[in-house]
Amino acid sequence: MFSPTHELDDVARFLRSWRGDASDVEPLGSGTWSQVFGFRSAGREYVLRLGNYLPDYEKDRVMSAFAGPDLPVPEIIDVGEALNGVYAISVRAYGEALDALDGATFRQTLPSILRMLDAMRVIDVSDTTGYGMWSPDGSAPFQTWREFLLDVRNDRPDMRHHGWLEQLESQPAASAMFEEGYRQLERLVEGCPEDRYLMHTDIVGDNVRVQNGRVSAVVDWANAMYGDFLYDLARLIFYQPWYPEMESVAVGQMARSHYESIGLAVPGFEQRLRAYQVHIGLDAQSYNAFTRRWDEVELAGRRTLELARGS
Repeated sequence: MFSPTHELDDVARFLRSWRGDASDVEPLGSGTWSQVFGFRSAGREYVLRLGNYLPDYEKDRVMSAFAGPDLPVPEIIDVGEALNGVYAISVRAYGEALDALDGATFRQTLPSILRMLDAMRVIDVSDTTGYGMWSPDGSAPFQTWREFLLDVRNDRPDMRHHGWLEQLESQPAASAMFEEGYRQLERLVEGCPEDRYLMHTDIVGDNVRVQNGRVSAVVDWANAMYGDFLYDLARLIFYQPWYPEMESVAVGQMARSHYESIGLAVPGFEQRLRAYQVHIGLDAQSYNAFTRRWDEVELAGRRTLELARGS
């Protein structure tokens, strides 16, 4: 079930019932799972998100407790049920979407992005369990990181895009690309450590906002996981060809220099990045097969095979 579509008048009525002085309600767009509005109350600006999955917003509330200068997560004011779905209200944060930056600004912002990833990496997850996508209670479903990575081929009934495999198999060429990529992933995961850190996993797009060359907000933690911290970096690198302004920036090289500068040893850096990019590409193929965006399936498939083959 994708994001709801509520009329502005209905949203305004709900917000006035939530807080009587709510005003200046305006639509801010829709993502895959949420419809978003801005509004004012008591002289402050807020964002309302309306969706169908309460745990997504509860994860945002969990992460708002870890907000800091390098990890600016907007404060969550309220989470609950409304308008035949669920809602979250947060303090509004401004900034330009990461994928809208020009090349020069992206390069200028990359050190702040790397510090943002550092801030996630040092969060203490010792009182949580498992690997993969975690629930608000801090538990994740997989016993090992490799088990999570290899699960990308499974079309489990509890997935939001369940049914993707049948769709993919209806397109023989796309299915063949996926299967070749998966065979390479099986080989590549052997070099991946069983490290366990907190990751956002969806930093490309408008989930990261930027102002004056610094990250100004990190939102939408619905897909946050436990696993190897390099996965977030791999996602940024995988999607560079989708954004020509970002493609010329040597993200991997700059990240490696950053880790050296802070004295962080990252053994198997290149192989781990390659494995995670192949996984990200396979995951993208499954989602786009579900939505029947076959042009995107092909783009992700070709990118995945380039990486899997080492070309």
